[in-house]
Amino acid sequence: MDENRHRITINIAGKDQNFSNIAPEEEEFMRMAAKMISSKVDEYKKKYTRLSDQDALSVTSLIFVTQLIKERRNNDAGDFEQKISELSNSLDEYIKTNL
Repeated sequence: MDENRHRITINIAGKDQNFSNIAPEEEEFMRMAAKMISSKVDEYKKKYTRLSDQDALSVTSLIFVTQLIKERRNNDAGDFEQKISELSNSLDEYIKTNL
């Protein structure tokens, strides 16, 4: 194990999970993610009292991954729009100088 990496225990939805070989700069993000997951699981369990822990975790995972996919698509669209704009500008320059 790298000297800077270490083991951590993170509580997710009431259960301790052990992770090894974690870089210090990743630990903060993992703890934040665990807190968000736990909060969302608690929210669903309060709203839907018959929901099991496993089902609440599944619904939470689905919600977070759906948001991630949406954000990635939005970012991809932004990159695409930027490339179109750059190509359009290049084409305008070419027309001005060559035609």
